[in-house]
Amino acid sequence: MLHYQNDLKIWPEFIEICERRNLLAHTDGIVSTRYLAVCREHNVELKDIEVGRRLSINTKYYERAVSVIFELGIKLTQVVWRKLAPSEIGVAADELNELAYRLIVKRKYIEAITFLRFGLVEMKKHGEEATRKRMVVNLANAEKLGGNKEEAEKVLSSEDWSAAADNFTICAAAIRDDVQTVVHLMKAVVSAGHLSASDFQAWPVFEKVRSEPAFIEAFEREFGEKIVADLETPRKLDAEAEEENQAVSQTARSRGLGHRPAAAEGYQNPQVEVAFIVDRVPRGLRVSTFSGPDVPRTKGEASAG
Repeated sequence: MLHYQNDLKIWPEFIEICERRNLLAHTDGIVSTRYLAVCREHNVELKDIEVGRRLSINTKYYERAVSVIFELGIKLTQVVWRKLAPSEIGVAADELNELAYRLIVKRKYIEAITFLRFGLVEMKKHGEEATRKRMVVNLANAEKLGGNKEEAEKVLSSEDWSAAADNFTICAAAIRDDVQTVVHLMKAVVSAGHLSASDFQAWPVFEKVRSEPAFIEAFEREFGEKIVADLETPRKLDAEAEEENQAVSQTARSRGLGHRPAAAEGYQNPQVEVAFIVDRVPRGLRVSTFSGPDVPRTKGEASAG
């Protein structure tokens, strides 16, 4: 179970965001004694902030606020979902892994690592073992692509891959830049229907090995085609995300939510991550985003890319 003040590092930031919202809504951003009292109660860092000062929202603050609310919303949803529908823990774990995978695709490695560690460490149940292994693979890959190869190896070394299915073994080998093993297993995973040509071209786990001559040769021999980057899917999904963004903005305006307080000077509308639970809870979780491609779930048990 998630204990906000103890387990959430972002809790003080969330409190400050809520209190600043109250200032913007009720005092035109002027700091009150209540704002200071509540923030101090929750260990918020208050540098050079005193009663009477006007607080504003710039782009940097807005982006961070969205990130904090995004993280809190996803974690809270996962906890409530698993509590209310324990029979769907496996589905919830799959959704969390899928979200992390999409973040990796968009090179949001820190956010992906945050959710994957939450799912693997703080959430004690993961559904099927295959789901847990996908999360381990994605965590190691996020660490590697984020520049922390040592931590990536530490994550991989915590697992026994010798007994794992080939589709997991080939992913672990790719993260380790073990091109020889990747090439050796390519035919087996393709023959078993675990991976396709598009998987090898699009999955982030193969990002570093795709440029290796041995990998390129094996790919062209196996599929009879040149290896190319999958550029069309990101463009298509970007367009879909933009349509969703416009629809959400229109709904907000129709509900009178488009008003911006005068104190929010310098505010712009950056491309940021926002999560909306738009359909079934707890029987599902859909994540809409304002920026970057939302890559659809890869098929079957091979979705550890």
